[in-house]
Amino acid sequence: MENATYKLTTEIQNAMNNNELMSGGIFCDTEKSFYCVNHNILLAELKFYGINGRDYPLHKSYMESIYQRKQLYEKEACNKVSSWAKLLHGVPQGSLFGPLLFLVSINDIRKIINDKTKPILCTYDTSILVTYTSFIDLNYNICKTFIILNKCFKINLLSLKFNKTYFIHFTTNKT
Repeated sequence: MENATYKLTTEIQNAMNNNELMSGGIFCDTEKSFYCVNHNILLAELKFYGINGRDYPLHKSYMESIYQRKQLYEKEACNKVSSWAKLLHGVPQGSLFGPLLFLVSINDIRKIINDKTKPILCTYDTSILVTYTSFIDLNYNICKTFIILNKCFKINLLSLKFNKTYFIHFTTNKT
């Protein structure tokens, strides 16, 4: 998280130094981010990023071997559990590997936005910094970027918490 904050402030400072007078940010909060990562999409992403040979079957086996069951409580003295079910979505939360897999699943955001837009990817809070010299261009491109971002999340079977996703405009004028 500290690294994402550092990168965001550095990008704002770079915009100021490059005389980009207007900056804005899209601060996204993903809905159940770790639980929604689709295994098939993630495996395709891993393959795209060069995980192949002996490594790919290892990752595939890992994804195909995740099962869960729930413990059901009818009464205090009687504990029942559901049967095991294979998970088709989700990466382990609380592990070192889970956040990395989530970031791989949203990394294609970098490929679909323009050069005036800087993504700062973090597991729970993804930020997109947009810089332009005019307020009209800034507003237009923030809206355009948000539409692209939302479409990318939907394609990857992820979603944003709209009540916790914010647009912020700020001036980076040095005067």
